[in-house]
Amino acid sequence: MRFPKILLAGDPRLVGFSGAGTTAADEPPVVGWREWAALPGLGIARIHAKIDTGAKTSALHANSIEPFERAGAPYVRFDVTGEHEDAPWHEAMVVDQRQVRSSNGSVERRFVIRCELALAGRAWPVEITLTNREKMELPMLIGRQALAGRVLVDAGRSWLCGRPELRDGETGARRSARGSRRKRRRTPS
Repeated sequence: MRFPKILLAGDPRLVGFSGAGTTAADEPPVVGWREWAALPGLGIARIHAKIDTGAKTSALHANSIEPFERAGAPYVRFDVTGEHEDAPWHEAMVVDQRQVRSSNGSVERRFVIRCELALAGRAWPVEITLTNREKMELPMLIGRQALAGRVLVDAGRSWLCGRPELRDGETGARRSARGSRRKRRRTPS
């Protein structure tokens, strides 16, 4: 049975998922090379993420990125591939725009947002770049700046922090960052 790669906060299919690591409070939890994470400030309750100590920054697959201003401050609104078609837009304040070199060597200017990352039963603020990851298997990459001093990584294992469980009779469609782009109706500013 496959489970969707992204679930929004309040999704009833999250029943029975604690997401908590099994380590003592003073020890950093051990995570695998791929885990379920959450971005509570964006309303994303669970998202498949690649844990990548070789990448400096974290990245989130975002579609339809639209910059706008709110009270004179720069913001972006975007959607994330893998969500239901009727999922709301995500909005976040832009903290920077940076040139980022991807693993294939290309350089791209990206919006940077700051939000809370929940992983292995802990949560902390991180900076995340927004980019097109449709050629990648997982819609989120968590880089070493977000991981440093907070978790230990066992690169030979996956899903050490558990997985959400589906309710009886439910099935989940697996949708990767490679999923089709959905056309979003522009919301008013």
